[in-house]
Amino acid sequence: MVKRKGIRKKVTLAVALLVIVSLTLMGIVLSFQMFASEKDKLRALQDEVLNYAVNEIAWDSHQIETLLNITTINYDLLRLSSKEQFNVLSQILTHQDIKQQNVLEEFTLLDSKGFELAKVSRTVVYTQAELVDMSKTDEFERAAKTGKMYYGPMWFEDFTHEPRIKLSLPIINIQSGEVDGVLVGKIRLHRIWGNVVDRSFGQSGVVFITDLDGKVIAHPDSSVVYRNTIFKAKATSGIQDGMDGNKVMLTTRTFEIGDQAFTVIASLPFSEVIDLSKDTLSTTVIFILLFLICSIIVSYVMVQRIVRPIETLADNARDISKGKIGHTVQVGDSDEIGDLSSAFNLMTSKLLDNIAFLKKQMEEIQKAEEKIKSQNEFLESILNSLTHPFYVIDANNYIVKMANEAAEFGVLSGTSTCYALSHNSKTPCDDADHPCVIKRVKETGKPVTLEHIHYDSEGNPRINEVHGYPVFDNEGNISEVIEYNIDISDRKKMEDALQLSEQKNRSITSTASDAMIMMNDKGYVSFWNPAAERIFGYTNEEAMNKEMHSLIAPDRYHEDYMDGIEKFIGTGQGPAIGKTMELVAKRKDGIEFSVELSLTSIKVKNKWSAIGIVRDITERKETEDRIMASLREKEILLREIHHRTKNNMQVISSLLNLQSEFIKDKEYVDMLNESRNRIAAMALVHEKLYRSQDLANINFCDYVESLTSGLFAFFGISKGRIELKLNVEAIPVELETGMPCGLVINELVSNAMKHAFPNERRGEIHIAFSKIDLDEGIKYKMIIGDNGVGLPENFDLKKIKSLGLQLVSNLVEHQLQGKLNISKENGTEFHIEFNEIKYKKRF
Repeated sequence: MVKRKGIRKKVTLAVALLVIVSLTLMGIVLSFQMFASEKDKLRALQDEVLNYAVNEIAWDSHQIETLLNITTINYDLLRLSSKEQFNVLSQILTHQDIKQQNVLEEFTLLDSKGFELAKVSRTVVYTQAELVDMSKTDEFERAAKTGKMYYGPMWFEDFTHEPRIKLSLPIINIQSGEVDGVLVGKIRLHRIWGNVVDRSFGQSGVVFITDLDGKVIAHPDSSVVYRNTIFKAKATSGIQDGMDGNKVMLTTRTFEIGDQAFTVIASLPFSEVIDLSKDTLSTTVIFILLFLICSIIVSYVMVQRIVRPIETLADNARDISKGKIGHTVQVGDSDEIGDLSSAFNLMTSKLLDNIAFLKKQMEEIQKAEEKIKSQNEFLESILNSLTHPFYVIDANNYIVKMANEAAEFGVLSGTSTCYALSHNSKTPCDDADHPCVIKRVKETGKPVTLEHIHYDSEGNPRINEVHGYPVFDNEGNISEVIEYNIDISDRKKMEDALQLSEQKNRSITSTASDAMIMMNDKGYVSFWNPAAERIFGYTNEEAMNKEMHSLIAPDRYHEDYMDGIEKFIGTGQGPAIGKTMELVAKRKDGIEFSVELSLTSIKVKNKWSAIGIVRDITERKETEDRIMASLREKEILLREIHHRTKNNMQVISSLLNLQSEFIKDKEYVDMLNESRNRIAAMALVHEKLYRSQDLANINFCDYVESLTSGLFAFFGISKGRIELKLNVEAIPVELETGMPCGLVINELVSNAMKHAFPNERRGEIHIAFSKIDLDEGIKYKMIIGDNGVGLPENFDLKKIKSLGLQLVSNLVEHQLQGKLNISKENGTEFHIEFNEIKYKKRF
């Protein structure tokens, strides 16, 4: 009895300890698992928030870039007027398709030199006079040199302390591939980042943004930004010190805008993570205590009913342990314990064999398990390394059984269907836009590839190229379908844009009146538009892949062409590249004709090609020849008119000279001589025009020199006694200006020679003539003076009866429509100013 009671105590104590220890360990494990589960859920929530934030920023940037790219493609901004440019930029600025309204603050359109053509803003009204040169700015230089989109550095506004960034988009000339201009936009980053930092999770979790230096640039609490707070996470995720020094659970993501990198941080106080597990932990503890009490009671009852037979079995077991394997165990009761004793007898007989066999089996099983584990890990690594979504779908109920990380389905529930995950639909896809891959695979029994529309987490449609592969069971039926998806949305957009561009180019070249010809790097024709067929006579089929020079150029220019083509192939340069030239070409029938050729070079697949625009100028050349012949006839006629006018005036002058010989009165002789000088001055103008290369103008300096030399000779005055100083610019003047000016000079110089230097007095006469270019037109200034005895004190030009001075006054005021002023200091000076006189049509 003592021995049996000892067994009971041991068994009772062992069972109690087993239950207590097991439940305690289970409680600890459950508590730890619950805490880890809650922590993983919160971390998954943080990852989801950060992924959403980064995707939201990327999408907003993508929307803006897409809008600007479409604008530069659909609007030929640089060819529009200033008003049209302003209207287009205003429409973009207020575009309603941008998810975040008012995210675009300002647009500036720059030409190829960097000068502002148009500028619109939400806050400032710019005038044309306020447009400036931005050629030295990074926004222009980076976009113009690289031909790629460029984001400038971020900055904060001085007054609002709001973040801004500039986006530069080059406007590429499709034909030349060169940058014709740059579109610069100012973006309000706080409009984009507001959607990020306004998101919260948990009770006090926050999301904020820092730059790479750790400066907080966006935070739900704006004062954190204003204080220039610096925070750098020690690790990309995990428990660490927060911004206020307390422990937080933190997760980070890095994203880029242009060349700048930023970090989005989701932070949750660690105390909140602990609090989330307290309620569940307390419930688990109460359950464990109740289960422990019940287990102790049940254990006690079981010990009372089972220990006694076990004691008997223990005696037999001790016998067996002593090596009495062949000994038959006797048990009084024929119950389970008796059966157990019989089993012990049988077991002992086969124990050694079984041990050896089991050892061998365990070794083989362990090796198989290790191999299967290695294969599974390798397969999982391959699937997760794929950048495109990959998943396995049940062919009967459409449930997704397995998916890689790129599918972004998260943790699969085992009941989620493919149409619910990728289309948010309750029924399988069955229309033209959503052809079901699984149905096609089941219908054909073969791999299928088709285009299919999926929807992302934002509900936006994405075009995918879906590859479906059947998986057969042992009976040959399709049990699962493997899908591999490739997002081709961007490629489809590019294909559509390229098709539109090709249609535009085809429309332009097919309707152009000039021949458009493209030559590849070997000198063969690679493009031949309908106008080229009409001008040269070759059809497109006849011209394509033929040597261009042999088709359209005379043979005598072939050697020069071969010299130029070698340089062009290597450098893309040549004597005709970038120029417009008049050349001789030939048609299919061999007839030569005149053309105007504009040639430019482009690089296609790292090889130089040339594009030429050829215009048939045969009619224009014939017209020009007729015009030049007519002009030569008119020039000869005009020279003859001037020549005969000069001769007629000289005849009149000679008649007056003959007449003066028969007049004895000196006063009348002088009058005739003065008239003769005036006629000579007018005749000299016609002589200068007759001898001039330009029949519309005379060289005024040359005219004044000839006129004054004639006057000195007429009056018989040597230039040693009266010095002539001329300061006359070599200005071409018309007949309408030269004739009255010559008469004025004739009268005033004649008066000075007759009256300014009496009694053989010495002195000088000076003449100055100059032209002044003003905004309102051309103005002339003429000064004629001498240092002689001067005019009387009571001299009044309006009261003078002298024909010469009256003639001067009338010529200046009426014919020249100018002003005449007289200076009497140090002799006499006549100051004359008048505007340019244009020829007036008389008929």
